Amino acid sequence: MDIRKELKECLTDCGFTAEKSLEFLDYERKGNADLQLHMLRQRRKEILQEVHRSGKQVDCIDYMIHEIHAD
Repeated sequence: MDIRKELKECLTDCGFTAEKSLEFLDYERKGNADLQLHMLRQRRKEILQEVHRSGKQVDCIDYMIHEIHAD
């Protein structure tokens, strides 16, 4: 498989938009690893924020299940 195609698929799997993927690939073409790393770290931060929000939602649901079951 073409490495560029693999990279595009990976970026999509990571939640990059088509526009952000093209930006990332443009940085690769230009050899700008610093900006690529910045984009990856930013996306990682966004995903972790989503995970934390989801974790809080699960905690709330677990609390409500526990309270209903305790009655």
